[in-house]
Amino acid sequence: MNLCKYFPRVKCHVILPPQFSLQLVRMNISNSTSTSLGNERVDNDNFGFGVLAKLLPIAVATTFTNGLVLVLFYKRKSLHTASNYLLLSLASSDFLTGTVNIPFFIAFSFRIIPYNSLEAHLMYVIQTLLVISGSYHILVITGDMHFAIAKPLRHQSLAKSTVWKLSFGVWIISAAFSAVSFAWWKDTSPIYNIAYSSSLLFIVFLVPYIFMIYAYVKMFIAISKRNIPGQENNSQKSRFRKKQGDKKKSIIVFATMAVTHAVCWMPYFTVMLIYSIAPLVPIADTNSVDKVAEVFAIIRFLTSLINPLLYIFFKRDFREALRMLCGAKGIRTPNISLTTKTRSLSLRESSSTALHSIFSQENVMLSTFSKINNGFTDILDQEKM
Repeated sequence: MNLCKYFPRVKCHVILPPQFSLQLVRMNISNSTSTSLGNERVDNDNFGFGVLAKLLPIAVATTFTNGLVLVLFYKRKSLHTASNYLLLSLASSDFLTGTVNIPFFIAFSFRIIPYNSLEAHLMYVIQTLLVISGSYHILVITGDMHFAIAKPLRHQSLAKSTVWKLSFGVWIISAAFSAVSFAWWKDTSPIYNIAYSSSLLFIVFLVPYIFMIYAYVKMFIAISKRNIPGQENNSQKSRFRKKQGDKKKSIIVFATMAVTHAVCWMPYFTVMLIYSIAPLVPIADTNSVDKVAEVFAIIRFLTSLINPLLYIFFKRDFREALRMLCGAKGIRTPNISLTTKTRSLSLRESSSTALHSIFSQENVMLSTFSKINNGFTDILDQEKM
């Protein structure tokens, strides 16, 4: 099995069976005929074109959707909230997946980037940086939402500078942990690969997802128990229901993002750990593991495409921003003008009614004063007589 094609970090001698060490492979290549070299080149090209056909559409769609998010942030000031800045940072990470990470892997599949080279390891470091960044961005977004539901008044005063610091911290932690592997990138011992793969599963998935599961359960319970205030009028109750509905949708959207990220990336790192252990504990059914590795080497990138689709189409403020960007504001203009005309006519009618009432009251008062005046006149006439 040749998982060098899928795992640039795992050494070729590690993922090949013991009888096919890297030295033997090199010897066989150097002693082979031109025909065998040609066949190997054809196999590499076939593998590369297969990866290109599968990943190029994902790369284009990922770049477009996350680029759209960046454009929406630039165009619509209404999106510039503290919580949405976390989504901006996540979209930047996903955008880099489409423009850097996937093209790197395509080049690697064509052997443009050689196996076990510094460039291949750099590709792995960038991949690790972006996957850690994605996981911890979702963790921070979950914490922000939990804070908003648990303490809404304090959350309203959350400064944008605080959110920027959190985002910057996510990038620093991701870069630091991914760069650690540079310390042993030339080492051939599988122990380092096992230790690093295990720590990735622990730090990237186990620790963040324990907190996220706890937070989402608490949020769903809090939203479900929150009753409509009894003394509010119908319009206030309607607004309350709408607000609670938006919160539930947001929780579902971000919970879906967390699940998608885990489903796309956790199996990939699990398979990588299995191949790191392979030199010490032989794998019985290598063909099945190879097929699983091939599948998850492709679908791991889908999370960067799904993320922007979720909050563009299911988050109200992003959906409205997209409508405004697409010119939906012009479509709504006739309704607004019709409403304005209706209000204008209503105001005229009410003004006319009010004036009629005033004039009627004035007529009554004049009639009353006239009667009183006539009464006084009669009294004076009687006194004169």
